[in-house]
Amino acid sequence: MEETLNTMSYLIAGYAVIFGVTLGYIVSLIVRTHNLRQDEGLLLSLDQGEDEG
Repeated sequence: MEETLNTMSYLIAGYAVIFGVTLGYIVSLIVRTHNLRQDEGLLLSLDQGEDEG
């Protein structure tokens, strides 16, 4: 009888890729949220400046 192939390294590599992509996506969301809040603050300050002037 033939032995079952050992594919544990492929399983680990697959999980590593999935983890890396997920981590990259989460970091991207955090950076985008941070930039969006900065833009919101800038727009609010510009809006307040127009109201005063």
